[in-house]
Amino acid sequence: MSDVDPKVYAYLADIYAQYYRRRDDYENYYRSGLQFLAYTPDSDLDRDQKLQWSTRLGMAVLLGKKIFNIAELVSSALSVL
Repeated sequence: MSDVDPKVYAYLADIYAQYYRRRDDYENYYRSGLQFLAYTPDSDLDRDQKLQWSTRLGMAVLLGKKIFNIAELVSSALSVL
């Protein structure tokens, strides 16, 4: 659906990420978190939110068994600094 506002996709990805984080499903949390960040403009997140997302996604990378490519996470973490 091309006429859906990206904020809707961002909200949905955020809800999925919260669900997967509570279930300790690190792979799906990581994927949902990256989708949230892809649909959310950088200007919509304050520094604390960026730090929180970077920290939690970093932990998901370390704890997830099937996550092999962390280049996207590193690039988003560098934008916080």
